[in-house]
Amino acid sequence: MSWQSGAKGISTGLRAMFDFERHAPFWEELGSRGGAPAVIDHESGSMLTYRQLQQRVEKAAFELAAPARSLILLFADNEVGAIVCYLAALQAGHAVFLSPTGIEHSGVAALIETYRPERILWSSGAVGGSLMAQYEAARPVDDYQCLQRRGCEDEPLNPALSLVLSTSASTGSSKTVRLSAANLAATAVQVAEALALQSMDRSLLSLPLSYVYGLSVLNSSLQAGACVVLLKGTFADRAHQQKLSGSGVTTLPCVSQTLEYLQRSSFDVALLPDLRRLTHAGSRLNPHLFAWTYERFAPRRVDIYLMYGQTEACGRISVLQPHGLPELHQSVGRAMRSGALRIGRQGEIIYEGPGVMLGYASRREDLALGDVLGGVLHTGDVGHLDEHGNLFVVGRLSRFAKVFGRRVNLDDVERSVRMPEPAAAVEKDGVIFMTMSVIYGVKDGRPATDPISFMLTATHLVTVRYINPTPFIAFADHAHADSELTQDDAFWAGCKSCVNYEILMSKERKNCMCTAMLYDPKDHYTPEETTQDFKKHSKLYERFMRIKQWKLLAPFLKHHVEDNSGKLQKAQMEVAEITGDSGFRLAWD
Repeated sequence: MSWQSGAKGISTGLRAMFDFERHAPFWEELGSRGGAPAVIDHESGSMLTYRQLQQRVEKAAFELAAPARSLILLFADNEVGAIVCYLAALQAGHAVFLSPTGIEHSGVAALIETYRPERILWSSGAVGGSLMAQYEAARPVDDYQCLQRRGCEDEPLNPALSLVLSTSASTGSSKTVRLSAANLAATAVQVAEALALQSMDRSLLSLPLSYVYGLSVLNSSLQAGACVVLLKGTFADRAHQQKLSGSGVTTLPCVSQTLEYLQRSSFDVALLPDLRRLTHAGSRLNPHLFAWTYERFAPRRVDIYLMYGQTEACGRISVLQPHGLPELHQSVGRAMRSGALRIGRQGEIIYEGPGVMLGYASRREDLALGDVLGGVLHTGDVGHLDEHGNLFVVGRLSRFAKVFGRRVNLDDVERSVRMPEPAAAVEKDGVIFMTMSVIYGVKDGRPATDPISFMLTATHLVTVRYINPTPFIAFADHAHADSELTQDDAFWAGCKSCVNYEILMSKERKNCMCTAMLYDPKDHYTPEETTQDFKKHSKLYERFMRIKQWKLLAPFLKHHVEDNSGKLQKAQMEVAEITGDSGFRLAWD
């Protein structure tokens, strides 16, 4: 079968699987947009119209011609050449694997060995010598270099397969998501409709193409006949923010980190006078960051869309429309058109829709598999729906632990102690470990912060101060079920400079109040002004710690107050012992 007939056959199947009476796949309709701008490279100032883009894509598709459908590994930078190669592969009927890293990444050799792509395309970077034993140089595709595999004896790809995306930001993991052309086309239509994208819009494309959110920005923009503005860099760089001036960007796609950078730099919205739309996805937007975002952008008539999705659903599942804000800022809205949401066992969010993947893959042979999910995705996320169908995501199924014999959502634990600073909780062997950032003093005239950690077992609440943050699992390996810590003298050697060292030793190194776990004293510097500030406000800090201890421990004791009064009394005595305050009492409403 020729590449032209193969592509035509896939397109015919697409129209049977999704309603394309009004919407053809975006990669088939590029030329119909004529002279409208399609891609702008803001760095160089160059622009491609839809007609020019289609011409380059057709030429690249011809260069990718092959007797059979191929897997093309594309190391896609945010540049015009990568977009051309991606669209050309779709037009030619091939399957594209968008790599999350560059070709020089240490995990690339293992990735190539696992998936054995027929073609490898990349812009720049040296190729490892081991690859040349399996591949040979071929004609460039557009302005991307190309390697072609020597001999192709693998089982044919599944006819529906069009895109392979990694589930990890690193090629260290071989687990991938298999997506069909129908998934891509349908989701592009859904997102374009949900965001009300129009042909005069310009969407900033600074998120990686290998990240499903970034790819969704491209696909939905092309579906709407809009323009994408390419801009490399990070919003942590003020110079990068200044580059946006004069870009004409109307849509600003953000993840939480983007907004944090903008907040820290006191981003001037006036740099984007044409901005009409801000979208957020990738993780839940915490209330403090949402408040800043809403106060900064909403008064300038910028519509804010809060979205939820997964790579397994081709990026987008639900969208909260701007009219739902600020009241529903903790929701991610309703399922997009042709999609449906329901809550399953243990509160798991289940999604049905045209964007649901074919299934996972962990090796080349899996790419021959068909649709194993039937359009139904068990997300692994936990949430609930309100009476209007708005979705509220509250955590992950894997984020549950057992304390006092009852299931505890670690995300709820994090929210219970979170202040403006972030907090995190993990669990191992029935022990919960919690950390947050708190202000402990002054350094160079500015507030200085330190991570503070807690360990919670059935009857013990242990406060652990990390001078240098370390993974909690490492800490768990040193902790026993009854919260006694290791007796290795070398482990405790770094604690001699601690203000609580005498208390620590008097308690036989149990129930540690302030321990620098796995830290090297030479790396620790305590400014004199911090020491003075601690002495001045020591009572305030002690009170703060008692409040936090109560706030973290009380929710778990509350549900057992009636039938576990003995446990409550014992826990209260132990907390009093830990804090050194015999007058301290646990209480709740």
